[in-house]
Formats: sequence, C-alpha cells, structure tokens
Amino acid sequence: MAPCLAQALAAAPNGHASARQEATGVSAVAAVDDPRVRYLMALWKELLDADVAPGDNFFDAGGHSMLAVQMTDRVYRERGVRLNMMRLASWTLSQLAAELPASTDESSRRPAAAHGAPDGRQPASTSGLARMLGSPEAASQ
Repeated sequence: MAPCLAQALAAAPNGHASARQEATGVSAVAAVDDPRVRYLMALWKELLDADVAPGDNFFDAGGHSMLAVQMTDRVYRERGVRLNMMRLASWTLSQLAAELPASTDESSRRPAAAHGAPDGRQPASTSGLARMLGSPEAASQ
C-alpha cells in the first residue's frame, strides 16, 4: 500500500478514508469562505476528532449513528435547523451546509446549554412527574 494512502486510512477513526483523503493523502483543509461550511467543519472536527473538508461525507469521515444523532441535535439546538438523517448519510458537508440559514456564522452561534428549544420554549418541568412517583423532593415544591 502506498505510504500516503496508509496515512489517510489511519486518519479516520473507523478506518475508512474519504475520497479526498485517498486522492491526496492529507487531511488538512484550506480556508473556507462560507461561514455555514466553517460551522459544520468545526462541529464535525470536534465530534469526529479528525480534520474534514467540504466534500467529505459524515460517515466516510469516521462518523457513526450515535455521533450523527449528537450532530443533528446540536445543529438543532444551536441553529434551529433540523437536518435530515438520510441526507446526512448521503450528502457532503457543503451540501448539508446549504440547508442552514445564510446568517449562520460564528457570531450568531448560541451556547447550547443556555437555551431550550430554538423557539424559546423551555423543557417541561419534571416536578409533576416526580410528585406522581412519590419523590420526597417534589413534595417540598
């Protein structure tokens, strides 16, 4: 096996190499102009612990179903957009980025922990359920 191909195969956590990695043998990416692409690249890099490019597919870059759920949930919490899982399985990063609003950039990124749903709704209180189950903490509320 060619040394550059062996390096590319070692770069992906699941042993798969993207077409870009097979062709070039590198995982470093040049600067990207579209902030939506940069957002997804940063998110995928964090989740996959690997460098990604706009032409990469999530699963080919090392993703799996549990990471896909985490990624789509995080995009929803931070951007208010639900990404389609079937598209995630077959589209490239740049194709998925086109599904995000054009105003998606680093400055508009919302911290995930500070918000409930993107429409401002907060998660339902569990105190009613706790009372039904007889939790001592719920009785004091």
